[in-house]
Amino acid sequence: MEFILGLIMEHMKWVLSGIGVPIITYIFFKKYSAQNIIVKIEQNGNDSIVNDTRNNFGKTNDAVCVSGASYQMKVGKKHKWLRESVLKLTLRQMTRFYGLDEVSKLESYENGEVELPIGMIEKLECFFFINSDVIDGDKPYIFKSFHLSQPSIHDLFEQGFLPKIACCPYDRGDLLCFVVMYKEEDGFTRIISSDLVGSFKSSGGGRMNIQYLIEELIAKNIPDYEVSVLTATTEDWKRLQTNCYYDTDLFHRLGAVDQECMNIFSQWYDETLKVRNLNNHKMW
Repeated sequence: MEFILGLIMEHMKWVLSGIGVPIITYIFFKKYSAQNIIVKIEQNGNDSIVNDTRNNFGKTNDAVCVSGASYQMKVGKKHKWLRESVLKLTLRQMTRFYGLDEVSKLESYENGEVELPIGMIEKLECFFFINSDVIDGDKPYIFKSFHLSQPSIHDLFEQGFLPKIACCPYDRGDLLCFVVMYKEEDGFTRIISSDLVGSFKSSGGGRMNIQYLIEELIAKNIPDYEVSVLTATTEDWKRLQTNCYYDTDLFHRLGAVDQECMNIFSQWYDETLKVRNLNNHKMW
């Protein structure tokens, strides 16, 4: 109870907005999930390999070395886990990413025979937005997120990123969503998700979080229909909530279009465009 009251006081601005309850629930889930993950890792201890709870919530047999072994062994196994279970890249693809001459060099790193160079770790973290404490630590959130604001979205657009909107598949009373920015670069997909959720049923902060994207789209003369508004799967939504989402399909599947949210998004886009045109007309 004390934890919940602390959340409410810390995030009072959301309580007073149109999506106070969903936001508090989201933050509680995110923090609680992280605590559970840490506990599960600590309970295994020793030289053990623990189940991959971060990316697949314990539903696969993927493994991560977390303690006991040498540093280069732990880092190698963690890298292999990220490559295979999270990024879904083959040895050959990863070898090309690093610019290595031989696949066997990467294998020697992942097997713990040779220590993975710091420069390669930093390249991986920077390109795929991986948190710095994931490779050689136990940080529960795999990926970094961007602060959901118009300046942040503007910067990502300037870097060549494009948006998608991933909508919650359940609790449809609030129509919550994440803004996900992606970019194809050098044959690989870069993905980064927003740190806050928006709501298509809000007239306050929840709408404002979506409005940031709309304002930037209009500023760049990008029509609303170029932004896919899709319903995430339950598993993808959980991964978004815990900063563990990475999938080059980017929510695309048969029947994934979220018609209800897309209609509201188009309506808000048209309203914003009309207001902007009216203001421009008054200036002249």
